[in-house]
Parts: sequence; structure tokens; C-alpha cells
Amino acid sequence: LISLGGIAALAVRGIYNSMRKEMPVNLKYAILLGIWFVATVYASTKGIRFVLLAVPAFSIAFGVALGLIVRYASALTSQELKISRTLATVVIAALLLGLFFVPRTAQGANSSWYQTARWTATQEVPSMNDAWYNSLTAIKDNSQENAIINSWWDFGHWFKAIADRPVTFDGASQNTPQAHWIGRVLLTANETEAVGILRMLDCGGNNAFDTLNKKLDNTFLSVNLLYKIIVLDRESARAELLKYVDSETSDAVLGYTHCTPPEDFFITSEDMVGKAGVWGHFGMWNFTRAKMELEVHTLKFQEALTLLTKEYNLTTEQATSLYNEIKSLRTENDINQWIADWPGFVTSSGCRIQNTDLYCPSSIQGQQIPLRISLITGDANISAESAGGPTFYPASMSYLTNDGFETRSYGDRENVYPLSIVLVQEGSSFKVIWCHPELVDSMFTRMFYLNGIGLRYFKPFSKQTSVVGEDIIIWKVDWEGKEENALPQQEQLPQQDVGEEIHARHILVATKEEAQEIIALLNNGSDFAELAQEYSLDSAEGGDLGWFGRGVMVTAFEDAAFALEPGEISVPVETQFGW
Repeated sequence: LISLGGIAALAVRGIYNSMRKEMPVNLKYAILLGIWFVATVYASTKGIRFVLLAVPAFSIAFGVALGLIVRYASALTSQELKISRTLATVVIAALLLGLFFVPRTAQGANSSWYQTARWTATQEVPSMNDAWYNSLTAIKDNSQENAIINSWWDFGHWFKAIADRPVTFDGASQNTPQAHWIGRVLLTANETEAVGILRMLDCGGNNAFDTLNKKLDNTFLSVNLLYKIIVLDRESARAELLKYVDSETSDAVLGYTHCTPPEDFFITSEDMVGKAGVWGHFGMWNFTRAKMELEVHTLKFQEALTLLTKEYNLTTEQATSLYNEIKSLRTENDINQWIADWPGFVTSSGCRIQNTDLYCPSSIQGQQIPLRISLITGDANISAESAGGPTFYPASMSYLTNDGFETRSYGDRENVYPLSIVLVQEGSSFKVIWCHPELVDSMFTRMFYLNGIGLRYFKPFSKQTSVVGEDIIIWKVDWEGKEENALPQQEQLPQQDVGEEIHARHILVATKEEAQEIIALLNNGSDFAELAQEYSLDSAEGGDLGWFGRGVMVTAFEDAAFALEPGEISVPVETQFGW
């Protein structure tokens, strides 16, 4: 307001002096600052970051306003108090400057404008740093001029300015179809789909959809059809398209989805972890639900029921439930949440070896989560700290093996926690990343946390770490995808030729007496798996160790296990872990 007042004062004073035939103040400065403010406000409607362009105009106008306040206030003070103009000017200026040092309450803390400005100047870490500059310069120096950079939208203007290469997003706005497509690349667990989307974007942005939808006039069908064809070879894709459109339209669409693409560089960076809720929301946008909401929200119950049962092949019970859900949506936020969730990475925690488990205690929204991952079976569970409490399981878990990337689902278990975990090995230590289930095997998770192991189309190009420890990882797309990324030889987990394998269960207890009591129960007909679930210190479901060969278990356990006949139960065996 003070700045706008300064502009207005410049204009009014110039006009007033001109009318009095006095030497006018040049109106061009007021006009320039006014246009600057208006242009910045307009630009901010295209991207909120453009508000920063108003800072120079704001500073100039603010200074003008303060100067005019000092001038007129000192003149009035000098006249009324009968003091010199110079003294009045010094006093007024000192009072105004003093305002910058007066403590004020802001966001629950007392600080002056000076203290706030000083903190910002000394503590603010710029987003652009050497790691980003070196990463983008590496692309510029090692790519063709028509190479395209893909990533989430925020830093697209950096990519264009420093790498001097075209981008999918320019950093101005995420309100474009590319937000869905790139969000999907980051979120999908299907690498072929991810590469298909990138090829389509690199060959023509959203033109494939525009061309198809112009003919079909059906957003829902056009999007679903594109998802079908981008994972197919050109001939199969053409055959699919010809079921819906003519040959000319089919060939035009294929020109965008199955062209020979330019070089592509894909960036995954630390800042995208915190933005996962946003790109994940766009990426998991449910076009079926969006179509349902648009069609149903204005219909009466019977009309909606007929539509949902006939067009979407729902039962009456399912249609009724969906109708009630849609009618309960009151705001735009409610609708967005119903159509697509906002998946995110929640927290991470370190792990330590405890008996035969990795123990990874975590805190989520104030709740302590005692996560355990068996080093014997690889099974994960959240065991109650008190005996007899229920055992929960993460929704799913992803991790690396010597053979590549694996995901284990626990959706069939009785008690399932609503989050998933990513097990990350860093040298000889481990940590877990808690996340939304949609992210556990996403392309972003695999590229950023699991080094792209097991992927075929995304090849490591560069990795830089900023001064504050944030990673920037760049991948070059190999459009042919002939070879999977494997664990480097020095990171391979030790393996042995196991030869003969057996499948066994066990019950681990602390003392020999407890072991003998369990033997007695087994001899009386008790179920082994049920006793394991109730008494075993190990987290394996029902004591099941799966198949294993020699050299995997500790020696005493291995010798006893391999000496048994099928269905036979051993005598108590002592190891360093118990009985």
C-alpha cells in the first residue's frame, strides 16, 4: 500500500505542479512503475513465482513514498514547531528508520523488520547452487541441441537457461496436461508406460491427445486409448487406433506417440520428495471417477443409478454407494481428494540389527511404529511391544536383491497398516522410507532411492550433492532398453552355491525350558504355525523360513534342519540367537 501510495503521489504531484505552471515532476516514472506493477500482477496469474518481479518496482516506489513522507512531514513540523527544516527532517527520518527496529509479533515470535531482513540475508539458502549448475551444464556439454529435459515443472526455467535445452515444463505453470503425464511418469510402476509417455511428450507434447480427442470428442476415451497404445509397438498401436478412428487420424496420432524421439534427460531431485503429494496427485488422476462426478453430481438418485449401472457396469449396491459418495462432496477440494489422493513420502528412519531382525523404530504423527524385518525370511511386520498384542504389516515393501528390484505385498494379511516401506541399503547400514502405497514401486522411488537398479530404459548420467546434502540425479533415456541396470560388483550381496534346498519352519525362544515346553505341546498335537505365531521371538509368519540352502543359516541350526526327514520336528537346538 505504501508503494502504491508512492506511485500515486508521484502522479498527483506531477499533475498538480503542471496545472500550477510550476516545474512538473516527470510523469513517466509514475507511469513506468504503474505498468510494472500491473504487468507483474498479470504474470502472477500464470505462475505465482512471477510476483518476485515486482520487488524492484516495489522497492523504488516504497523509497519514493518514504521520501515524500519525510519531505512533507518535515515541512509541516518545521512550520508548526518553529524549528529548522534540517532538524525536522533529521527527526522525522530517524523516527521512520526506528520503525524497522521496533519488535513486532509475527508468526508467534517477536522480531523487528531489521532482524527478519538480517536473518533472511544471512540464513537463506538459494535454490540454485553449484550442484544444480554443474548438473545442468553437464547436460549442455554432453547432448545434442534438440535434446529434451523432463522433470517436474518447478525448475523448468533453470533447465532452459543453464542447460540451454527444451523442456516439458517451463516453470511458469503446472496447469497444463503435461502435469498429468509427467506426474504419471514419476508415479507409475510400469517402466514401459513411463518411457511411452516420455516419447509421446518429446515428439509433440500433448498433440497426440489433442489430435485424437478432436476426432473422438471424448476426453475419457482419448486418454484411455493413449494409455493402451503407448506401450504397444507401432503396428499393434495402429491396429488399436483403427478400431476408433480413420487411417489419417491414426497415422497423425502415431506420428506423436511412435516417432523417433530426440535425446532425453530425466531429472530426479531431493526437492521432489516433498512435492510427491502434488505430482502424485496429478499422476494418479482417475479419469473414470472424474467423469462419474461430472455426470452424476446434478442427477437425481434414480437417473444416476441407471447411468452408473448401464455405462459403468456397476451393481445396484455399488452404484448406490458411489452416488452417495459423490453427493457428499461439498467443495472443490473434496472432489479433488475423491478423484485422486495426494500420495507422499512420510518419514524415514534408520535400522539396527537385533537378533535375527532389522529393527527400524519409526515415529509417524506421534505414534511409535516398531517395525521389524527378518534377516532370515525378508518378511516385515509391526509387532506389538506388549505380549499378546496384534501384529500389523505394512501395505507393501520394496527392496533390492542381487537379481534386481522386488516388491512384497501384505494386502492379504489380517492387519495391514495404511503405509508402505522402501528398504534402502547404504553401505553396511539400512534405513526405511515410509510412503503412500502408490509410491513404493514408483519410477521416482526406484530412480531416486534405489539407484535405478532393475530398470532398462533409464541409465545413470550424473549425480551431484549440494552443500546442504540434497541429491540431484540425472538419467539419460535409452530408448531401446536392451540391458537392465545391475548392482555394481562391489555392492553385490555375498552368495553361495546352495545346492540342495529345504523348506522349514522354526520357533525361536529364549531358554531351553521354554523350548522343551513347546516340544511337549507339539507332541500333544498342537499346530506348529500357531505356536510359532504365539511364542516365537522371530517375526516370520507362522515360523516359516521358506526355502534355503546350506551356508545361509547359522551352523547349528543348519545341521539340525538338514538332518530332518519331511514332517519331522527336531529336538531343541541352541544358537547365538536363543533356542
